[in-house]
Amino acid sequence: MRFCVSVFAGIYFFILPTLATAQLNREELTSLWLDESRSYVVRLEALDNLVWDYYMFTQPDSAVHFANEMLKLAIENKEETFQSKAYNTLGVAYWNLGEFVLAIENYTRCMELDRKLGDLTGVSISMNNIALILTDQGLYTRAMEYYNQSLKIKESINDLPGKAKTLNNMGILMNDQGDFENAMNYHLRSLQIKKELRDTAGMAASLNNIGMVYAKKGDEINAMKYYNESLKIKKRLNDAKGSALTLTNMGHIYLEKNKFTEAENLYSESLGLSRKIGDRSASTDALIGLGLVYDQLGLTLKSIQTNQEAIVLAKEIGMVDLIQKAARGLYKAYEKNGDYKNALEMHELHLTMRDSLIGEESRKAVFKQQFKFEYEKKMLEDSLAFEKEKAVKDLIIAEKDARVQNQRIALFSSGVTLFLLIILAITVYQGKKRSDALLLNILPEHTAMELKTKGSSDAKVFENVTIIFTDFVDFTKLSEQLSPGQLVEELNDCFSEFDRIIKKHGLEKIKTIGDAYMAVCGLPIPNSDHAEKTIMAAIAILDYMDNRNAKHTTSKINIRIGVHSGSVVAGIVGLNKFQYDVWGDTVNIAARMESHGTIGKINTSEATFNMLKNNPAFKFTEKGITDVKGKGEMRMYWAEKA
Repeated sequence: MRFCVSVFAGIYFFILPTLATAQLNREELTSLWLDESRSYVVRLEALDNLVWDYYMFTQPDSAVHFANEMLKLAIENKEETFQSKAYNTLGVAYWNLGEFVLAIENYTRCMELDRKLGDLTGVSISMNNIALILTDQGLYTRAMEYYNQSLKIKESINDLPGKAKTLNNMGILMNDQGDFENAMNYHLRSLQIKKELRDTAGMAASLNNIGMVYAKKGDEINAMKYYNESLKIKKRLNDAKGSALTLTNMGHIYLEKNKFTEAENLYSESLGLSRKIGDRSASTDALIGLGLVYDQLGLTLKSIQTNQEAIVLAKEIGMVDLIQKAARGLYKAYEKNGDYKNALEMHELHLTMRDSLIGEESRKAVFKQQFKFEYEKKMLEDSLAFEKEKAVKDLIIAEKDARVQNQRIALFSSGVTLFLLIILAITVYQGKKRSDALLLNILPEHTAMELKTKGSSDAKVFENVTIIFTDFVDFTKLSEQLSPGQLVEELNDCFSEFDRIIKKHGLEKIKTIGDAYMAVCGLPIPNSDHAEKTIMAAIAILDYMDNRNAKHTTSKINIRIGVHSGSVVAGIVGLNKFQYDVWGDTVNIAARMESHGTIGKINTSEATFNMLKNNPAFKFTEKGITDVKGKGEMRMYWAEKA
């Protein structure tokens, strides 16, 4: 049962004063930040508004690009406040992209800069955001460490509203972990602060969350007591959204107690409020609850009707877990009604959505390994920094002692110094060779040479490229059978072979995201056969996976592949850790080709098909027209070797 939390756990954002640039449209903001005759402050404000108003929640990959431009401009002008904002913006954008390690890296830079600026509020906000990511990825102990640090700062600056929000987040985390005693303690402390502040809406949220703790404990009487207290306040405040949330939670309790009439009334009231304010997520929750009630009452046609409405809404908002629940409800209802064709269709959708959720869990497992590696590396760096500092101090002492030594020792020291200089020269030369090799390992050769020559690399538009995405299906099932070390080893084996295939066929690897792999052909040096090379690489990847699975019958890894051709913008992002990346609608469509694909097949767009349909090396089979989120209906084709 999905209980609805009254959250103060969303991402904290920096709120800027109202700016003149906030009233401009996308084209005007773009023109403004590109106008070098304007002051850098106006250009930074334009970039900031451009990212948040037009890209952050619709095209986060583009948000990353513009946030890096903002960071570059702020650094050039030594504007540290905007540097901090840029790092925060990058953190949010990477969070939206699901690149959680990069999100944490940028929040950490933001936090360090705010600490330097003496902005303790900013430091505590970054800590809270890092804690939210760690919570979402299942690293609860580390999340609590950040929450506690954030809480201490808020206590030191007497930020009572911030303290209440952090305590609320800590209570939610503890409840999710089944630590009801601490969950209750945090929520009660948060509630007390809200009472002191006379924050009525906050009190209602805390009362709802305390009810959730009791509900999870199985104490339905106290759960209903706190839900009712919360509901009374929310209705008095005309808080339709909050009321709907609590009503749905109350409906869940009555449903579990088999009090179907009461549950139906509560879900119906919640649905009415949600529809009134246009809250599709809350409406979907209520509809799914009603579908369960009607199923228990034997009202099969009403169950079908409500679940059909729920699944339409869930698809509109892209909520995988809600689509899964609505599909499961429809499957059961259709089966009871003897409509086996539709029942099968809903069962398949339910399984597909379940696989998507499992895929998300596998990404979390990989993230834990990545974060553990980054954390341990940071500890090592700190240790090395300490040893370096100690060595410098020892050297200073040694130099003082050397001044009082006799000429013979001084002469000997000169010889040693000469020897050390020779060693240093050799080391520098070897280091340069290693750094060149490292640069070529993370950037395309053409881009690396441009960076070395000019000290920078400009973003470029490439009109004709082909993007390939791969993703492992049911990877969580495999991760449950393996140790963390074995899990990473399996990924490394597969991705290393993918690297060899990609290089052989003339593609550029862009990045891996969890158990997904992305590459592109046709840049940074354009070529006319980019689509052909990409499909050949995709076929080689499938062949490798087939051979690998034949040898590993107990640990098979299933793969989906998606391919699309079009135009992109490409360039370097980041300052401390370079990353060559691509942006644009072509990237999003290629990802959709993968997610709408099938295990063991290459799903291509119509654009790629039109480029290769007369190529005798390939055989294409029309998959049909698929409704793609954000794009509408798209025709797709399976590609294979002829």
